[in-house]
Amino acid sequence: MPRKATHGHRRPHVAADARKDLLVSVCMIAKDEERFLAQALKSVQDLADEIVIVDTGSTDRTVEIARSFGARVYEIPWPNDFSAARNHSLEKARGRWIIVLDADEEFPPDQPAAIRRMLEAAPRDIAAFQIAQANVSSISDHRLIDSGKTVRIFRNKPQHRYVSPIHEQIVPSLNGGKVGNTPFFVWHYGFLADVVLSKQKIERNRSMLLKYLDELAPGEIFRNYILMQLGRESQRLSRPEEAVQYYSQAVQGMLACPDNHPFFVALGAYHMENLESLGRHQEVKEFAPKMLERFPWSADLWFLLGVAELNLGEHAMGVTHLLWSTTVGDVRRAEQEFYSPSRSVAAWGNAAKALLALGAPEAALAVCMTALKEPPEEPQLALFALDLVAARADLRAFFAQRASDSALGQILKSAFLRSDDALLEGITQEVLGARPGDATANFWLGSMLLRKGDYQSARAWLERVPGGGEVGGFAGLGVIAACAALDDRELLHTWLDSAPNDLYHTLQREIAGIAVSNPPKGYAAYRDGLRALLQQWHVDLPEAPVP
Repeated sequence: MPRKATHGHRRPHVAADARKDLLVSVCMIAKDEERFLAQALKSVQDLADEIVIVDTGSTDRTVEIARSFGARVYEIPWPNDFSAARNHSLEKARGRWIIVLDADEEFPPDQPAAIRRMLEAAPRDIAAFQIAQANVSSISDHRLIDSGKTVRIFRNKPQHRYVSPIHEQIVPSLNGGKVGNTPFFVWHYGFLADVVLSKQKIERNRSMLLKYLDELAPGEIFRNYILMQLGRESQRLSRPEEAVQYYSQAVQGMLACPDNHPFFVALGAYHMENLESLGRHQEVKEFAPKMLERFPWSADLWFLLGVAELNLGEHAMGVTHLLWSTTVGDVRRAEQEFYSPSRSVAAWGNAAKALLALGAPEAALAVCMTALKEPPEEPQLALFALDLVAARADLRAFFAQRASDSALGQILKSAFLRSDDALLEGITQEVLGARPGDATANFWLGSMLLRKGDYQSARAWLERVPGGGEVGGFAGLGVIAACAALDDRELLHTWLDSAPNDLYHTLQREIAGIAVSNPPKGYAAYRDGLRALLQQWHVDLPEAPVP
């Protein structure tokens, strides 16, 4: 699309039709995508020289939104074939490179300029590039479900076309062309709770895959990919025995192939996961080495092996392989074809439980604290660690001395939300004895006193927390809440009169009962994210910001 006039290193506005050489065409297919489309297109404004959208029958504002971003829109009847729709968009592209994006995806804001630089300097022998599709459960904080690498960037050549009517792939048409790895990714919102596939769509997918399978010759490597996708659809329909049949056929084809292909890791992991769900732990254990010989840096494969060993009663090896899977996931993240933080969390949790069963509670707690050493929050692990500390008084000193700020905060928060005030006070006093003045301990002790209505004492503890950082910011909110409850208007206005109009100080003003005018962007989501904590402090916010 035409670029907007900008400053600095960006090029001035030039009409796309006037360009003799376009670098990037972003190609999409869409139908009734008004929910996410605008943010997807906004994310490629500084990346695309043109945007090509094939609309297959939208009845909402999809076409209107697309054209408002300068996209060239081609409206066609739905061909009952995702590859056919994709290929129609490719045929209209004029750039030297094509980037394929879905309407429920977007690039992070720091990536477009770097992607353009990469493509401008791409070696001639590179046919395509991989990026990661990061499936997230939240738009606000992009909390990751899992991510997998996929070829989305490729040279604009007539032979580069998608195959398979469903779960379409570009790789087979690259004919062995070199595929480069990249650190880039897109956020994908298709797995939000209200967007997931219905059973009817799964049956549709399955029918299309079976039809296409009949068209593929025996021994063709792409046949194994279709068999894998059939196994996935069977799993989604809760037919694990049927999934075994499809996965087993695909695995036979994979093991007979001397070369590795991008989907092989996923195939092995799906097959192992499905066997595990059927209780066939020994089969998982025997199959895992065949996969790990090819893909020794797959965190998913090591995790599934460890789970199988635990279920077979081989606790020592199970713990070893579970913990190794987390190490691999950290130090070799760039080499992971697929990465699932939920599996990483499950690895820590299962290892901790196994260590506790083996009579090593300190090791179990240490494993939890390692997993909780940095965000994001993991409530189930934090609760498990809290139960360990609650059950074993001798572990409190160990915890107080060794917990990171993040682990400490998550575990104390768990005690606070569980309203176990005696335990919370006991742990915080242990922490303050080992780490005098600890900001996190002071904050959660003050929060507990706010909940109990002891506002003078709460303010005294919260004022001990140094300003700055997340804990300091939350402590400031607690001080405001205490002052508002005590009706200390003088201190409230001293804090707030000259405060900037940012998210944090806007919420402070609202807690203090001061009218909020022109709240900053994102304020409603910010305050809703803190509503549960504020309710514990007896601060009831209205559903919408005070005008």
